[in-house]
This record gives sequence, C-alpha cells and structure tokens, in this order.
Amino acid sequence: SASFVLGSMTSNGDLEPNKHIVEDNLSKEFQVSRTPLREALQRLELEGWLIKQINGRLSVSPLSITEAKEIFQVRSRLESLVAIEATKKRNDNNIKELEAITNHIINAAEFNQLSEGIRFGSEFHNYLYKLSNHRTAIKLLGQLNDHINRYRRLGPINIAERNKSAANEHKQIFE
Repeated sequence: SASFVLGSMTSNGDLEPNKHIVEDNLSKEFQVSRTPLREALQRLELEGWLIKQINGRLSVSPLSITEAKEIFQVRSRLESLVAIEATKKRNDNNIKELEAITNHIINAAEFNQLSEGIRFGSEFHNYLYKLSNHRTAIKLLGQLNDHINRYRRLGPINIAERNKSAANEHKQIFE
C-alpha cells in the first residue's frame, strides 16, 4: 500500500525530514489515484511520519532530541513488560535458545561485526516478543522500532564501543 511504501521511505531516509509532500508527484510516482493516496497520507500523519503545516500542506516530520528520548523511554518500558511476560512463559528450551542468541551477540561484538550484532540483537528481541505473546506490546514496539530506525542512522557513533555496550546490555537482559 502507499502508506507502507511512504512509511518505509521515511524511516530509511529516502524522504528527508521537513521535505514537502506533493500529492500530484506521489500519485504519478506510485501510479495510484488521489483517494487511496490521501488515505495513506492521513494514516502516515496519524502515525507521526508526516505533519500538516499551517498552510495545509504535508511535510515529513522533523527530527527532535525530545522525541528521540521519549521514544526510547517508552520502548524501554514496553521491552521490560515483554521481558517480564517472556520470563513467566519460559522453559528450558527457550532459555537455551536465548542464551545461544546472546552468545552470538557477544561474539559479534568481540570480533567487531556490526551487521551480525544488529542481526542477532534483532533476533534476541523478536524472540522475547514471540515468547511473551503480549500482542499489544508487540504491536506498539513495532511502531516504535520503525521510528527508532529513523534516528539510528543519524549521528556518528563509536561502532566498536556501541557494539560492546549493546552486547553487555543483552547479556544483562538474558541473565
């Protein structure tokens, strides 16, 4: 759908913050009529990807430090809830599986393999989500994670340091 494509373009940086949205151009680009496009744009506005300007035109939402902090705070609380629920439903096989994933994260950090660390980090969280079976938290986390990805690609970071820090955080969660 148009909203999925536009949301993806916004989260991965194809649509820059504050960029004006021109319906005619999008309608031609995606080869969709104005009605479904407007519905998609309204949905993206509700989800916070787009904002309506004073003049009524839409633009890609700006980035802000405040929003980033809030998103990470809410995500942290929801992840805690998911971890608690997953803990209640665990069994020996789940523990072994999560331990294996945690070890992959630690190994990726030791060998400075950022893409592997990200892949296994995502697998770790998805495993907890699945194990928790908390559908509302999982749905909200999916939305938050899409917004977090928009912020993650910004700013220089010490990759090796961040990778080791993330590995330590995942180890603590597992323990």
